[in-house]
Amino acid sequence: MLLRSIVALALVAAVACSSEKAAEQPTTPEDTLGQTVGVNTHYASGSSINHDSLALLAEAGVSFIRNDLAWASVEKEAGVYDFVDSGFDELVDTCEALGLRILFILDYGNSLYGETRAVVDEEGRRAFAAFAAAAARRYGGRGHSWEIWNEPNLEQFWSSAGGGPDPELYAELVRTTAPALREADPDGEIVVGALFFGLPEIIEGGGLGIGGPRFLETVAATDVLSLVDEVTLHLYRVDAPEGAATDIQLARDVLDAAGYPLPVSSGEWGYSTYDPTAPPDGVNFLPAVTPNRQASYLARM
Repeated sequence: MLLRSIVALALVAAVACSSEKAAEQPTTPEDTLGQTVGVNTHYASGSSINHDSLALLAEAGVSFIRNDLAWASVEKEAGVYDFVDSGFDELVDTCEALGLRILFILDYGNSLYGETRAVVDEEGRRAFAAFAAAAARRYGGRGHSWEIWNEPNLEQFWSSAGGGPDPELYAELVRTTAPALREADPDGEIVVGALFFGLPEIIEGGGLGIGGPRFLETVAATDVLSLVDEVTLHLYRVDAPEGAATDIQLARDVLDAAGYPLPVSSGEWGYSTYDPTAPPDGVNFLPAVTPNRQASYLARM
């Protein structure tokens, strides 16, 4: 998300409800929340890990977090992967002690291989896949999952000297990385997309990237989705949360038409109370909501 201080939930289980079904108010098993709801965190190093916050998440019944595993923070010397000083061993150990699983976002470029916000050539793709495989060998077989990049359809998260977001280049990155992950962690779930899916007219009209639906159509037209297990969307919006059902169905229609009926889930979603007119670290085009409305929407997501 362009302003990542938004309160965001990672709903990384396929969302099947429609607004009509929601109106029926079906009985929900007590353990459903823990099985389907996670929280996005931003622990990039050992010194940034807030153990108390993680403990509170576990106590609240959340069963997993979604956190960046940034390539450049792990591989600072070509071919050498440091999971200790980068803090990720500590993060994994802490989460596992609390019973929290992790959806790792394998993301962003590495200046050792050229671009810092994209992977645009075969050397970079091979190096990224080797990094991903090293992470999967280290943490695989323990219930964690692997997501390839974050919001590759936004220029803020995928840009290079050659241009902005490119779904074909992203598909090639998936083509190289997914088999490496599968070999290193055969039982680990491989997730792709992480697309900012809503508001495509604002994304494209404002020159912020490629609208999520169009980006997904291009990726789905390749064969790379046969290599993965799930597609995630980021369902940020300006309307009430029930409107997300439309975006989810649109994504399913795209996948079904391409012959890849994969599960579709939400990896980020939230409503910010921060004033969008003066963001500290980027452009935020989503209007702020009051804390009361945020709480109301959160309960309905």
